Formats: sequence, structure tokens, C-alpha cells
Amino acid sequence: DLFNSLGGTPDVGGTWSPTLASGTGIFDPSIDAAGLYTYTISSVSPACPDATATVEVSISQGPNAGNDGTLNLCDSTNTVDLFDSLSGTPEIGGTWSPALNSGTGVLDPNTDSEGVYTYTLTNSCGTSSATVDVSFSGTIAAAFQGMQMGIPSIALSLARGFQGETSLPWNTAEMHGSKLISDLYNHGWNSHSILSINFPDVAAKSVKGIKITSQGSRDFQMSGVRKKSHPRGGDYYWLTYGAGRSDPPEGTDLRAIYDGYISITPLHTNLTSTSELKMLVKEFSSPQ
Repeated sequence: DLFNSLGGTPDVGGTWSPTLASGTGIFDPSIDAAGLYTYTISSVSPACPDATATVEVSISQGPNAGNDGTLNLCDSTNTVDLFDSLSGTPEIGGTWSPALNSGTGVLDPNTDSEGVYTYTLTNSCGTSSATVDVSFSGTIAAAFQGMQMGIPSIALSLARGFQGETSLPWNTAEMHGSKLISDLYNHGWNSHSILSINFPDVAAKSVKGIKITSQGSRDFQMSGVRKKSHPRGGDYYWLTYGAGRSDPPEGTDLRAIYDGYISITPLHTNLTSTSELKMLVKEFSSPQ
């Protein structure tokens, strides 16, 4: 009600001009225009002029941090501005949390961690936030980036070295890959997921079949720590690992390729541990 924005002790019963859509003094920012509105109390005596006062209305937009996005990088990729991974029409001037080593929104995959970064923008009308989910992986990164752009995406990997240090059976992927990709594309999958295909280190004609799998976890053995100099100053440390043949459980991608099968694993960017989430909620959440 514009009447509440008048100063002093105005009398009721006046009129507003220009006329508001409500027909009264109620201003609706979704309909009425910003500008100068005049409140008039008509004089009951010809000898006295009308009394007027004005209210100047300006409309401020709420902050827009954009929409959530994903960013998938190789760990050796050059620095990248997280702002460019927000979708929608985000406004500049916000802050990122957790803080990046740059002190800005520029992420360096050699020094910053993967994970979820939140962009927050605040003005007099409130607060808006959006997130960028950052993950580091060369092959999977390309597929996740495609997914973010609305493109059905598949990551292809070929196991190597199982039959010897020089083993690299490209013909296995060449023989089976084309038809498999075509069949998967024609079948389709969730637009918020990608497919990760792993080909085993066996001859093309020795492939035993296809298995739909979950993501496995390889038990790498750390072999050392290398000290390196960062091009922008300071040192960082690179962990090196040895390739140890593990014994992964049934149903995982690793078990499939170890046994000579092609594995297909659907993946998404939600890294939440649901089992741990339930435990923490039970132990630490405040009562309603």
C-alpha cells in the first residue's frame, strides 16, 4: 500500500495518479510500473488548494545466482572459472564456498579439491545460490560435460597390461564398440546419467559377453611421493601408485573386465553416501 510510504500524518480518502492496476493505493510490482505516484486530497473549500504528496517507487530485482552445473576435468587441466559452469543467467559479484586457493572463483585442479562449490549472491531483496559439482577424471569428465550440455554421452575405456606390459588390444574395442554404442543409443538412458564402458584386455574374439555393473574400487598401492614446483610459485606433491591386481567383488566393472567381459556402468554426479547420510541424520540431526 503506497499510503504507508507517505511521510507525516496524511489524511485518508485521497486518490493516486497515475492510477494503479488495483484501482486503489495497492502497488503490484508484477503489474504496475516503477515511477512517481501522486497522492491527492481534494480540498472541500474553493479557497484552499488540493494537498498532494508523492511516492517514488523503484523496483529492485532479487539476486540471481543461476542454476546448478557440473564441471569435469583432468587433474592436469589449466585453471577454470567456476562461474562459467553455472547455467541460466547468473549475475556477477557473488562469493564461492568452500574458498578456492585463488581467493576468487578460479579453480586450479592441481591445488583445489573436487567436490561441490556453492556460489552465493545477496542483495537487499534476498539471497540466491547455485552449485557447481566438480569432479576430476579424463574420460569420465568428457562424458559428464556432454551430459551437462544435453548430449547423451558414453565414456569408453580399454583395460591394458593384464596380458603383459605391452598388451593393448585396440581391436577389441574396435570390433565390439560400434554396435554396442548404437544399441545403447537406440535404447536410451536417463538424461542425468552417463554410461561408462570398459573393454577387457583380451583378444576381440575372446570377449565372453557384456555385464551391467556398478562402479568398482581398485586397491591401488601408493608407491611414492613426488615433489614438484607449481608454475605460479610454491611446491606441491604428487602421489604415485603402483598397479596391483585386486580381487574385486562380483557385479563391479573391475570384476567384469578381469573375467573377460565388457562392462557397462551407469554413472551420475550425485556423490552422496546415502547409508552414511542416514546414520548421521539419526545421530546428529536436531529434533523438529
